[in-house]
Amino acid sequence: MTIKEIIIHRRFTALDLFLVLVVSLALHFYLSNSPIISTSRSVRRPGNYQLISPLVECEPDSSQLTLLAPLKQQIQNQISQLTKNNSLELISVYFRDLNNGPWFGVNQDELFSPASLIKVPIMMAYFKMAESDPTVLSNKLVYKPTPKLETPNIAPEVTLTPSESYTIEDLIERMIIHSDNDAFSLLTEHLGTEKIQKLFSDLDVDLTQTYQHPLGNNLGVRQYASFFRILYNASYLSPEMSEKALGILTRVEYNKGLNTVTPKSIKIAHKFGERSYSDNYQHQLHDCGIVYYPKSPYLICIMTRGNVDFPVLEKTIQSISQNVFAYFSSNITNK
Repeated sequence: MTIKEIIIHRRFTALDLFLVLVVSLALHFYLSNSPIISTSRSVRRPGNYQLISPLVECEPDSSQLTLLAPLKQQIQNQISQLTKNNSLELISVYFRDLNNGPWFGVNQDELFSPASLIKVPIMMAYFKMAESDPTVLSNKLVYKPTPKLETPNIAPEVTLTPSESYTIEDLIERMIIHSDNDAFSLLTEHLGTEKIQKLFSDLDVDLTQTYQHPLGNNLGVRQYASFFRILYNASYLSPEMSEKALGILTRVEYNKGLNTVTPKSIKIAHKFGERSYSDNYQHQLHDCGIVYYPKSPYLICIMTRGNVDFPVLEKTIQSISQNVFAYFSSNITNK
């Protein structure tokens, strides 16, 4: 019942009206002065979900962008310092507050090789099929080894056994959690180019060339981050399938990127990608995902490349992630 309806149905005393006025003013003051609090209008679908927040309608408040200005400047300064000797060629960062929508990017339109990041939309394509035909995930595929084009620098601890059959759901988990390239190849071959292209078309994301040339520099950090936002908002997959996908992403084994600097009690749904170019000794390493900071989850995607070893790229991602997490720890008050 609204305040207006209460007034109609009940005679207020002077004390009642005074208390209503005090509470209203206090609430207005709190919303006006709390850091990164959006005044935008959003309506969320009901549901008992832990990893998603489905939106029916959302109107981001552009005025909230100014509240992220100190963090953006800090990240810009950090990137300038890290790349000043030219060994670290390029660092791109995309950040989005998932509560009220403000975001910023640094070098967000620069292009990188997606490498294993491309495994996330492949998972989404299968889960979309499973919405209309749940048996899809229980179908089995037989692993027949093929010559490998390259050996990953961050190799999976669990691998497929030749001539063994695996359910598609098991292969999806291996592809994401262990970043198994053999599982990825088996799934993409079974899925087919047409269905992959349909996924990209449905999402209005031009990643056809990215999929056809996953080793080339053809994907930007902002463009890729949209996959995690789509999963979080359940705007392509059903809420159940979106929750399932993010649940798998919280189990990713790689732990030398975004999640190195956060407490174990805070979940992170993320995916890394790495690529090496032997002809010029250039390496690329990326880590993108959602940090489920209590009551204030945020999306962060970091892509790096340079003529340095992988530990240097890992420390770069860790230090940027640390700055973002520290900012939230200092500026977000949990109620």
